[in-house]
Order: sequence, then C-alpha cells, then structure tokens
Amino acid sequence: MGGRVDQPVLGMRSQTLCVTAIFCVDDPGGIMTFSRRDMLRLGGLAAVGTVGAALPLGGVSGKSASSLDERKMPVPFRAAFKRLEVLKPAVGNDADGPIHYYDISATQGTAQIIPGMTTPVMGYEGRVPGRRIDVNKGTRIVMTMRNRLPKVHPNFGTPMHISTHLHGSASLPQYDGYASDVTLPGQKKYYHYPNFQPARTLWYHDHGIHYTAQNAYSGLAAQYHLHDAMERALLPQGEFDVALTLSDAMFDGKGALQYD
Repeated sequence: MGGRVDQPVLGMRSQTLCVTAIFCVDDPGGIMTFSRRDMLRLGGLAAVGTVGAALPLGGVSGKSASSLDERKMPVPFRAAFKRLEVLKPAVGNDADGPIHYYDISATQGTAQIIPGMTTPVMGYEGRVPGRRIDVNKGTRIVMTMRNRLPKVHPNFGTPMHISTHLHGSASLPQYDGYASDVTLPGQKKYYHYPNFQPARTLWYHDHGIHYTAQNAYSGLAAQYHLHDAMERALLPQGEFDVALTLSDAMFDGKGALQYD
C-alpha cells in the first residue's frame, strides 16, 4: 500500500515527505479518529510514520483505543518531516546486464514516536519505516533477507517466522514471498526481482503465514520504487518526488505498540 504523492494533498505542499507518523486532526485531544473506510480513502498510501494531517475523518479514536495517557500523545505538526532514506546497493553486471545486490536483516529496533518515550519495533535493519529501494527498469535485484529476529515477538507472543513479499512485482513463484515460504530466525533467503514492468511504486513487507498483520504492523514494511524513462520525463523528480507512508497505531502506557 505504499505510494508517492506528486500533487498537493492533505493540506501539504507537493514536497510531501516520507515519515513515521501518528495522524492528528481536529480532535480536542490532538489525535484523529478514523475508520477502516477512511483508511481506504487514502488509496495507495500506508504504514508507519510521525506527522500530522488535517483530515475530516471519523470512527474509532486512536486516543481511546490506546492505554497511553492521552496527555502523552503526540501534538499535531510538532515533529519535523524527515525524508525516507534510500538503501544503496552493491552493483554488479553479468552477460544479461546490470544487477543490484541488497543484504537486509530483519531485526529488533526502536522508534521515537511518542515524545520522551521509546517504542520497540521490528524492522528492516531495525528501522521504521525501512529504507527505500530505488531501481531502474531492466536492472535486476538480488535481495538477501536475513531473519535476525527473536523466536517469539516480545509484545505479542507470536512466532517470528518471516516471508518477504514484494507487493506489485511480477516475481517468479519461488521469490514471491508466499505465506508458507517462511524464513526462521537464524536463516536467510535470496530473492530475485526482474524489474521488467513499467514504472511503479511497490513495497516490500512481511508475509509470514498467520502473522502477516502483526509483523507488518510491528514495522516490517518499506517502499520500493521502480523507475523508467517515461516516468522520469512526465512526473516530478528529486525534491518534488517524496515518498509518504502512513500508519495507524495503538500504544500501551510505556509507549509500546498494542495489537488487537
């Protein structure tokens, strides 16, 4: 559900930045309310971030669902935008052309979401959101995904077997991240991505059987941008092409993620 915003949206300028975000609106307590239907209205945007946006949404209140004292909830527009970092590959070539190599570990980490508190997360290199991958059409990618997570999720008690799915890619079955094709803690898997499709915004995320929701919610999600000549000629680039990732979350009294 990752996406790029190339036109002004949500009251922000076109330089919309990718962030780790808690969404804040016209709620007197400073935390917006929104329903599943409201989330679907956001269309291609998704998962993990730290910024406010003025949205006329209604539904379940993140404030009331969280165990966290509402006085500790983030205040809208206080956190500065931060551009999503881009993951740099090792570059190679063979008889069929260029190849980019990525070596990524799924690990525990922390995020600064609640002011003055630390939120434990599970992320690619322990980051939430994960660093973005940029690649040109025709450049193949070989991604090594290492599972360096604990055997059991420390908050949810669920097993931490993972399967990485590149959402929107025409990948071969053995590299598609089927839910049952899991990588256990201490193991690794090689994924091959052909990148022959036209330009598009994709995202790679965990797809492990039975626990995809918990794992992606914990932070195992990142964007993947496939570029081509037409996209570069027609759409804003550089500082005007900024990735945005959105998420909703509940927190316990210590700032850790809650899941229901």
